[in-house]
Amino acid sequence: LLAADVAPAATLESDRLRVVFDDAHGAITSFVDKATGRDFIRGEGSGLYELTFWDASRAHVSLRERDAQAKVTVRGPTAVITSTHAERKITVRVECRLAGAALQCGIAVKNASPLALYAVRFPAAKFPVRLGDSAEDDRVLLPRCDGAVLENPEANLRGSSVANYPGGASVQLLAFYDATAGLRVTALDGGGYRKAIGLDRHGAGLGLHMVHYPEVAAGKDFTLPYAVEMAVFHGDWESAAAEYRKWAVKQKWCRKRLDERVAELPEWLRGMPFFYTVAVKGQNAENKPALRYDMIAEQTEAYNKLLHSPACAMVMSWEKQGPWVTPDYFPPVGGDEAFQALMARLRGAGNRSMVFFSGLKWTLKKGESFDATEAFARDGEAAAIVADDGKTLVVGKPGDDTGQYGELCPATRYAQDLLSRLSRRATELGVTAVQMDQLVGGGSPPCFSEKHSHPLGGGNWQAEAVYRLLARMRSEGKERNKDFALSMEEPGEYFIPVLDTYHARDYAEGRWPRDGKGIRGAPLFTFIYHDYLLGYGGDSAGISAGVSAQNVYSAAANLVNGKITAAAVWGAYRPPEQVERGQRELLASALAMAHGPAREFLLYGERMLTPRLDVPEVKIPIWVQSAGKGEDRVFPAVVHSLWRLRDGRLGWVAVNVSGNAVEVTAPLRGGERVRLEAGAALF
Repeated sequence: LLAADVAPAATLESDRLRVVFDDAHGAITSFVDKATGRDFIRGEGSGLYELTFWDASRAHVSLRERDAQAKVTVRGPTAVITSTHAERKITVRVECRLAGAALQCGIAVKNASPLALYAVRFPAAKFPVRLGDSAEDDRVLLPRCDGAVLENPEANLRGSSVANYPGGASVQLLAFYDATAGLRVTALDGGGYRKAIGLDRHGAGLGLHMVHYPEVAAGKDFTLPYAVEMAVFHGDWESAAAEYRKWAVKQKWCRKRLDERVAELPEWLRGMPFFYTVAVKGQNAENKPALRYDMIAEQTEAYNKLLHSPACAMVMSWEKQGPWVTPDYFPPVGGDEAFQALMARLRGAGNRSMVFFSGLKWTLKKGESFDATEAFARDGEAAAIVADDGKTLVVGKPGDDTGQYGELCPATRYAQDLLSRLSRRATELGVTAVQMDQLVGGGSPPCFSEKHSHPLGGGNWQAEAVYRLLARMRSEGKERNKDFALSMEEPGEYFIPVLDTYHARDYAEGRWPRDGKGIRGAPLFTFIYHDYLLGYGGDSAGISAGVSAQNVYSAAANLVNGKITAAAVWGAYRPPEQVERGQRELLASALAMAHGPAREFLLYGERMLTPRLDVPEVKIPIWVQSAGKGEDRVFPAVVHSLWRLRDGRLGWVAVNVSGNAVEVTAPLRGGERVRLEAGAALF
C-alpha cells in the first residue's frame, strides 16, 4: 500500500504534499508527492535529526530521535515533535510547517548537560538510492562551486560527497530527481552560518547531507537561526534552482543587480576583455626555461590585435619563492623593475593584469629546499587556525602543488592587515586586479582557538570575517586605483556584494570541481545569480596548436554560460598565430558577441530555463581528472542558453560543438530554422 492509503494521526497534508511522522519517535515515515503518488521515503522510514556533542575530553557523543521518548503534536499545518533524552538532560524540539509543496522545519536544543553541541544534522532524512523502476534517469544536483549533477547515484556514488558552506558549496540547495518527480532540500539561511552540504550513501539509502555547526560551548542551548525546507518539484535541476532563486534574490547579497552596480565595477571589466593565463616561468621560443616578462607583454598585445579585444593577462608563477608559496611574495621573481615594466607595457597597450594570492595560507615547506616553519612560528602561528584537537592546523605535504601549509584565521587582525598590505604592494607595482585564490567560495576551515576574539567552531563569525576582509581589500584597492578589481576563486553567494568578478569553471568538464564518477557540469550559480555577479572563464580553458574538441567545448561553455572569454597557456610557448584556427575563431566570435549585440545579455541578463533543441548528440573526448584518462562524453551538438533583460527582451546564444553543420529550430525568431556551421556561434 502507498502511504496515501493510510491515515495515521501524525500527518500533515496539503494539495501537493503529504508528510507522515512516526508517533513513537517523530521520524518522517512518508513524504508523498500527491501529483505523482511517489513516496520519497519507503521501508523503515527516515531520521529527523542527529546531534553530535563534545564531552569534557572532546570525545563525540551522538544522539538521534530514535534514542529519545517523543511526543508528536499536530495542529493544522504544523507538527511539533518534542524528544526527551532524559539520561543526558537534553530536550529537542522540532517544528515542521507544511505549505503547498514545501515542508519548512526548525530545530531547537535545550541543553542542561555539561556537553557542548558540536554539529546538528537536520534533517537527517535518508531516501532510497533508486527513485523509480530504473536508476538510469536518477540525478542529484550538487552545489559544488559553479554546480554539478551526479548521474545515477546508485551506480556512481560510494561513501559521501560533501562540501562546506561558505566554501566549496556556493549555494544551499540539493535536489534528487528523475523524469517523474524530484525532492529538494534547502537551507534558508541569509546569514552565512557554517554548514556542510552534499550526499552520503549507505547501502540502499541516500542521504541529502545537511549538517549545521553551532558555536561550541558546554551546557549551551541552541536554536537553528533559519529554516530548512524539504519540497517536491517536477522537472530537472533548473526547476529546483528557479525555486531557490525566488528566495535567494530577497537576501542581503542580492540588494543590487549588476546593472545597478555600474558605478562600482571598473569600466575595463564591464567591457568583458579576453582573460589570458600565462606564466612568468615557462618555455621560450627555443623551448627552453626562461623568465618571460617581455614575451608576456608581446603575446598579450598579439592576442589583443588578433581577437580585436583588450586583454587581461593573468600573470602566474610570479611569486618570489615559487608558485603558490605564500605569503612571502615580494619582490616578484626577477625583481620589482622587470615586474613593473610588464605592468606598464600592458596598460600602455590598453590591457590589464591580474595576480593570484594563495588565500589565507602560509606555506611551511615546499619541495626539497623551501622551509618557512621558523618564520611561521615567529610571525604567523599566533593568528593561525586551530583545529578541533587544540593544535595548529597543518595541511598537506611538501611535495604537493601547494606544499605543506598552515592557514590564518580570517577573524584575526593580523590576517586582515597582512592581506591588506599584500594587495597594496601588488597595486603599487602596477597590478590592476587581485584574486583571492585558494579561498574557494569564501570558505576556510573552522577555528577553535581560545585566544582569538571569536567563538569556537561554527556559527557565522567566519563568513563575516571573510566578508570584512574582502570588503576592505576591495575598498582600499579602489581608493588607490579606480580600475582595481577583486576576484575570488569560485563563487559564493554570501560574498556577491564585495566582489567585482569571480573565477568560474563552467568549462571544467571532467576536472575539479566537476570531477568524479558520474559527475557532469551544471551552471547552477550562473542560473541563480548571473544578473548579480559576473564571472570570468577561469585560468585553465585550454587552447592548442592542434584540433581539440574539448577546447572548443570549453570556449563554448564559457560563452553560453555568460562568462568573460578566457584561455590559458600557462608555461607553454603559444603565440596566437599558432593556435588552431577553429579555436581561435570561436574565441574571436565570443568576444565579438560580448562587445556587440549580445553584450547586455551576457553582462546583465538573467538566465532562463533552457529550451529543448531538436539536435543530435555528439561524443566529445574529455580528460577525466579523477580517472586519470580520457573518455567519450555525450553532449548535444548545440550548447545554448536563453537570457532575459529587465525590460523583458530575450536573447539566445548558441554554439555548435560538433564537427558538422547542424540545423536547429531557434527558440526565438518565431521558431525559425537556422544553420550553424561546425564550431560556429550564434546570437
